[in-house]
Amino acid sequence: MVKTLRALFFSLIALLFLPSPSLQAAPSPADVDLARRHYELGRTYYQQAAYAKALAAFREAYALSKRAALLYNIGKCQEALGQLSEAIASFEAYLAASSQPDPTTRARIRNLQARLPAKSPKPTVVPIVKAQPKPPKIDKPKPQPAIVKRAHPPLAPIASEPKESSKEPSASRWIDWTAWGLVAGGGTLVATSFVLGGLAKSRSDQVNDLYKEGTHNWSDVSSKASQGRGFQTGQIVTAIVGGLAVAGGVTLLLLKPKKAASSEQASFSATMMITPGGLSVDGAF
Repeated sequence: MVKTLRALFFSLIALLFLPSPSLQAAPSPADVDLARRHYELGRTYYQQAAYAKALAAFREAYALSKRAALLYNIGKCQEALGQLSEAIASFEAYLAASSQPDPTTRARIRNLQARLPAKSPKPTVVPIVKAQPKPPKIDKPKPQPAIVKRAHPPLAPIASEPKESSKEPSASRWIDWTAWGLVAGGGTLVATSFVLGGLAKSRSDQVNDLYKEGTHNWSDVSSKASQGRGFQTGQIVTAIVGGLAVAGGVTLLLLKPKKAASSEQASFSATMMITPGGLSVDGAF
């Protein structure tokens, strides 16, 4: 009995000297100010969809201030990066540190748990049996008909007119290729001008947002503004060059000379043959 009372006494003394969570040192004003800067930087990165940089900034802010609300921001960044398990842990830590119930965050945790990939069973390995190759089929050669050579009397050609070439003139093909090449290239440049216009509009919106916040250096705003001006200049140049190229191609197609109608021409051929009775001439139109 005496030993039991002595052990209980020493246990109470040890509990009195243990540090209490309420007595832990609070963050200094310098740490709080630095944590606020990390938070502002993380919020800017999050608005720009730079979730990895935003996650690092929010973690630095939480390490300095130990604010429970930063755990929620950390979980949102992890969710955006596809780190579902880490996001669930951050949201649960936020609920554990928060004194008020948050049904929205609990619903978010259940949603993330449902999105976790299920462990798929190992596939059954089916042995593959190779089929025996079939012997190649050999076709028997077909008998060729006998060629009988007939003796003809020697012919002495007198005259023959050259045949007209049926090939299309190379100049016409060159005009077609050039015209369609200009139309295709011009269309590509016009489409590129629309893309550059969208990029210029995006940079302009980002610059307006940075001006509204008013917490950024002029170098950050100036770089985005110069990028927007470059995209806008590229849009104008590509639109003009593309429009000129399309107009030139269409003009070539409209001004291409038409093919002349082919007219049948009479031709005469004559052949001299040596016969037993002497020379004879045979001809046809």
